Amino acid sequence: MYPILKTSAISLMAILFSCCMSPVQIPLTFSEREFDFGPRAVGDTVRHVFKIKNNGPQSLQILAIESSCSCTVGDWTRSAVLSGQEAAIDIRMIVRDTGYIRTSVIVQLNRDSIFYPLFLVANKK
Repeated sequence: MYPILKTSAISLMAILFSCCMSPVQIPLTFSEREFDFGPRAVGDTVRHVFKIKNNGPQSLQILAIESSCSCTVGDWTRSAVLSGQEAAIDIRMIVRDTGYIRTSVIVQLNRDSIFYPLFLVANKK
C-alpha cells in the first residue's frame, strides 16, 4: 500500500505543478512583435508604433515599458484599454552602432506577471 500512496502523491504533485506553472493566457494581440527598419545610417532616429488589441472582457493597462539600451525610448497609451480597443506603444531608437542592431522593449501589463518583449532591428548602411 505504501508504494501506491507514494505513486499517487508524485502524480498529484506533477498535476499541481503543471497547472500552477502554465502561463496565464491573456486575450490580447500584438500588431507584430518585431519590426525591421532595414538599412539606416549611424545617427538616424527611427520610430515605430506597436499596437496591442485587448481581446478579453476586462480592461487592460500598460504599466511600464523598459528598453534594453539607452538608445531606445518610448511612450505608450496611459489610459485603460477597454475590450475590443487598441493601445499604442510608440518607440524611438537612435542608430548608434555599426552593423546589425537588435534592441528590445519589455512591456508590463496590469493583468498578469508576464512580460512581453518587442524587438527593433536595424542595419548600418
